[in-house]
Amino acid sequence: MTIPKISAAEWEVMNVVWASEPPVTSAAVYEGLSEEQEWKRKTVDTVVARLGEKKVLTVTNVGNINLYTPRLR
Repeated sequence: MTIPKISAAEWEVMNVVWASEPPVTSAAVYEGLSEEQEWKRKTVDTVVARLGEKKVLTVTNVGNINLYTPRLR
């Protein structure tokens, strides 16, 4: 698997995902992000969706909730 180029913000999100018990929701990622940087909930939703598109996260849809699992460790 080729590792895609990901931004600094995407790395921050991935660090939260890796530190959590998978699978995680975007709400859990939002709560886990550093309070020093002001993250907006919509921004977190966008970043995790982008990581899913890049195949860095596996996205599983359960009802109206997306669950995210890291594909890279």
